[in-house]
Amino acid sequence: MDDRFLPSGPRSYPALPSGKRVFSLPRLKAFLESQEPQSIAKDSELWLGGELQYASSKELAEGQFWLCDQGLRLSFLLGHFPAEAQWAPEDFRPGDRVMLKLESFWGLKEALGEGHNKPLHQASFLTRLCPRKRESMDSLPWAGAPATTVTVERLQVWQEFLIILGEFFKGRGLAQVASPSLVVSPGFEPSLEPFFTSFRVPGQDCRPLFLPTSPEIHLKKMLAQGWTDIFEIRSCYRNGELSDHHEPEFTLLEWYRAYANLDLIAQDLQELFQFLGNRGWIKGLSPKEPFPLIQSISVSELFDQYVGLELQPDTPYSELYRRALELRLLGEKGQGLRNSEWAWDDLFHLLFLTQIEPQLQEQGPLLVKDYPPSQSALSRINDRGWAERMELYWRGLELANAFDELNSPQEQLHRYERDCQERQRLGTTEVPLDQEFLQSVERGIPPTGGIALGVERFFMACQGVKKIQEVKGFSYSRSGWLRD
Repeated sequence: MDDRFLPSGPRSYPALPSGKRVFSLPRLKAFLESQEPQSIAKDSELWLGGELQYASSKELAEGQFWLCDQGLRLSFLLGHFPAEAQWAPEDFRPGDRVMLKLESFWGLKEALGEGHNKPLHQASFLTRLCPRKRESMDSLPWAGAPATTVTVERLQVWQEFLIILGEFFKGRGLAQVASPSLVVSPGFEPSLEPFFTSFRVPGQDCRPLFLPTSPEIHLKKMLAQGWTDIFEIRSCYRNGELSDHHEPEFTLLEWYRAYANLDLIAQDLQELFQFLGNRGWIKGLSPKEPFPLIQSISVSELFDQYVGLELQPDTPYSELYRRALELRLLGEKGQGLRNSEWAWDDLFHLLFLTQIEPQLQEQGPLLVKDYPPSQSALSRINDRGWAERMELYWRGLELANAFDELNSPQEQLHRYERDCQERQRLGTTEVPLDQEFLQSVERGIPPTGGIALGVERFFMACQGVKKIQEVKGFSYSRSGWLRD
């Protein structure tokens, strides 16, 4: 065998032959859909490039193999390995990048559309352009990283999922918009740690800029400019988050409905689930089957049912602390901590995450609503004292967070100051107030319902995927630099 193709040889592989038009399978499919095969000259040569796959070495020796590319596959029968080939059939490996010459165009269009598996197509030449790497996986830089299954087919389905989400919202009259990736303020949620950089202005001091933790601030600026029904699907960034359900870069879908409240957002969610179900996107649901109605429950009802505490908007700190002690969530003596070291929100989250969230794992789609006022973030407080906020849980995942949006400039400034104090307590990075955003709120934002949905998690729940890394073509948990 030519030593250029051994792992120890130089990293140079054969170039494509000059004067030959070589198709990838996606290009071939597009070409055949735009032209009839009979329009191609009889003396035309058809060359294909792609990834070699076969069922067994015996079948390859008999000249039977597949050519695969981005979820497409064609089956071939090679009559013989030509004399000009520099290696024997047994030197090929699954995954080798190869080029072949086809004898006929006939049947290709149908086979690409229907995925025929038996060898229908005659090839007269097969050569390898680039071999599959043969190193042991243990020697790769990310060895020891969590095992995941990332395939071209799944990533292609993921891209199609993003497209169909856009089609759903455009079909309901929402305009797709785009917000910037370098922002003055990344978002106000005090528990979120942002990524930041600096902008070097000639002759001036560097100006801090951030990557957005959410597009919320800029989409609300657009509402103040006169937009009413808008959505965006974009990458967002949150520092310090890496797990089976978290990546530092992820995809958020946010949409806003001006002159509406959370009732319309809940209706959007129900219709979105049904839209995806009708098109076969929800694993375990027949396309003809109606999607279950999304149920709703208040935070207070959940606390009563699973914590044994009658939670009210003004429930005192002492009751939360006492209940956490009774449930031994703080240890026998509060783990030696003084009450002052646990804030009201800390105890709320501790009780919710340990006593309530595990109970939501097996429930159907559920909207949790009416949060305590300290959990209001950028939502309104209703007449009963609860924050007009709801979160969507489905198939064991928290998927979305929705607000009846705050539009009072005075309260907006007060919330920002409160969040700054909380950032100091938590030790997270201080973020500036986006003055343009505050001016937008002063200019006037109509009553609006808005929601942020984690798209990777939503896809995972729909498709039965367990880890977010199985959706990411490039995952930080698989990157060697984390272990350098």
